[in-house]
Amino acid sequence: MRILGVLSSIATAVAAMLLAVPTASADTGACVSYLEDIGQDTSARVQICANTETIGDTISEEAALALCVPLMTATLLPQPFADRACQLAVEP
Repeated sequence: MRILGVLSSIATAVAAMLLAVPTASADTGACVSYLEDIGQDTSARVQICANTETIGDTISEEAALALCVPLMTATLLPQPFADRACQLAVEP
């Protein structure tokens, strides 16, 4: 779990350092709602949803997904659920 903390800290730092104006708006709420609906919402996963939205809005969807999916699966969320949650976090 230490690796998850490090990866989450890196993602948080990247998101916090970005000063670009978002060009689109993703949806943390959709990601979190999905996790709640499947009974898989945890504070770490909710934070990953928020960081994914920020990265998707400021860098790119591809970069956000490249970070989100491994972070979600590191929390032991099964791959298909991680894929869907992450996709929801970056959808406009």
